[in-house]
Amino acid sequence: MKNNREKKKRFTVSFYHDWCKSCGICMAFCPQKIITPGKEGKPEIFEKDSCVGCRFCEMHCPDFAITVSESNISRRRDNE
Repeated sequence: MKNNREKKKRFTVSFYHDWCKSCGICMAFCPQKIITPGKEGKPEIFEKDSCVGCRFCEMHCPDFAITVSESNISRRRDNE
């Protein structure tokens, strides 16, 4: 049985808009559909906590303009 107190992993997605050509591949491959076009069609994430860290966007970006990394949020509870 899975522990209910198990921590949910969180991820940070960084876009390098100077490298991005606004091709939309990241938006098409995101299984959570949280990447949307922002200013000038460049990708943005509107629900950051919904990212599951699959890295599909990172792997399929032809411009290497996306980085997905696991966030390490330390909480007071961790230090007890």
